[in-house]
Amino acid sequence: RDSDIIKAGNTTIKAIETPGHTPGSMAYLLDGRYLFTGDTCKLAGGKAYAGSHYTMDIKRQNESIKKLAGLQNVEYVFTAHAGYTDDFDGAFGDWRK
Repeated sequence: RDSDIIKAGNTTIKAIETPGHTPGSMAYLLDGRYLFTGDTCKLAGGKAYAGSHYTMDIKRQNESIKKLAGLQNVEYVFTAHAGYTDDFDGAFGDWRK
């Protein structure tokens, strides 16, 4: 569930509910630094985006991306289908407006 935290040894995983792609979509923040977005967003030109062609609810998808944009201290973002970036601010900065 949203905000659940799982600890395994020295590793901490925070669950982040990100509906939109599907109603039960989730993202996971590993050790507060590594964000795994799953299908919440893709990257193009270093920018996070939601494409309506693969999303069940584009309004909720956009809200979920804005939610992720509010995270702090993320060093890497890993998507399910569009690679990764080490520029969290560059990828999500436009979503904070």
